[in-house]
Amino acid sequence: MTFSRQVCSLALLASGVLGCQRVEPVTLAGDPTKMVVPSAFNGLKAGDEREVAGITLCWCPPGRFTMGSPHEEPERRPGEDQVEVTLTRGSWTGKYEATQGQWKRVIGKLPGELTAELPAGDDFPVGNVNFAEAEAFCHELTELGRQSGVCL
Repeated sequence: MTFSRQVCSLALLASGVLGCQRVEPVTLAGDPTKMVVPSAFNGLKAGDEREVAGITLCWCPPGRFTMGSPHEEPERRPGEDQVEVTLTRGSWTGKYEATQGQWKRVIGKLPGELTAELPAGDDFPVGNVNFAEAEAFCHELTELGRQSGVCL
């Protein structure tokens, strides 16, 4: 099965990348014996899981990886050259593609028309999502995480 570029983009962008920043321990009243960590948001190791608004997220630690497709990949498109990417901060990303049901819980109305390739169903992936809509989903999911105390 081949997913449309829009569905694949949604899987990467709107599956739930939360934009919370690492929070370092701080001292209370200047006393170094009273250290607290304001948020337990960060994962300890790659793949640690958390849940926000019914969406399972996995911790992606800082690091380097290669993004893009090799020249010999079948059906490769122009502009998919491989590049080295360095992430300086860790983040949480969705373990699975965002579903229509999750989208409706986080945003409300689905972003685009349903098609024969992508019929209605809360367990089906959401499609026809543009970049701005994917960003809005991520922003709203981050806010829900903050409200629930998962992300401060």
